[in-house]
Amino acid sequence: MIDLVVATTLVIVAFGAFLLGLRVRRVLPRRYTDEATTASVKQSVGQTAILATVVLGFVTASAKSNFDASSTLVAESAMRFATLDRILASFGQRAADLRDELKLILERQVNRMRSTVESTDSVTAIIEKVEEYEVFNRRLASFEPKSNFEATELQRARDLVAELLRSRWMFRLDSAAGYPIAFLLFVLVWVAFDFFYIGLNSPENALVILTAVCVALFVASAMFLMLELEGPMSGIIRVSTEPLERALAVLGR
Repeated sequence: MIDLVVATTLVIVAFGAFLLGLRVRRVLPRRYTDEATTASVKQSVGQTAILATVVLGFVTASAKSNFDASSTLVAESAMRFATLDRILASFGQRAADLRDELKLILERQVNRMRSTVESTDSVTAIIEKVEEYEVFNRRLASFEPKSNFEATELQRARDLVAELLRSRWMFRLDSAAGYPIAFLLFVLVWVAFDFFYIGLNSPENALVILTAVCVALFVASAMFLMLELEGPMSGIIRVSTEPLERALAVLGR
């Protein structure tokens, strides 16, 4: 929701700065709008636009990298769930309850990732959801192996649970990701300055105004996409749960 608010604010600020530029143009003395002055200001504004483009390009690349890393994390978690289930299957009927509990844990995680509630959970609720992994790990630790092979497999299972618990915390950190307010304010100032200059040097007609609206929408959509990629576990653009769903389909078989 906050991503949409930021994008909407960006449109309003950009278009408002453009209209302000048009209004200032009406009362600006002619000596400030001659060719030499316009060329000098255009060069300065061009440097600002290039700087903003480079910074936003790096930030977008970072957000995309974070999104890809989260997708990989989901795929690795699905692999660990499936592997853990096969290890438990090697213990036979004695581990049937553990396999059922593991399937329930994965099912709850998939449902939480599909919903929008988890990203607004309190700290207590987050800890309670992570505790299910810890409870499962304690039950696994109390399991008695009957051979060296089972002891080795049991240790592998506990290592996988530890990795799943680590991934769970990383999911929570990713869902809380975001950009500092200062960065967003700087972007708003940059965009407002550029649109003000465009308005200052544009004739006042319907086509120019319509073009300014379209450009403001394009800039805001780029910002919205960047913010969505930075929070891959929340918002409209999310990491796919398909790997976990595939793992869920084979658990317990």
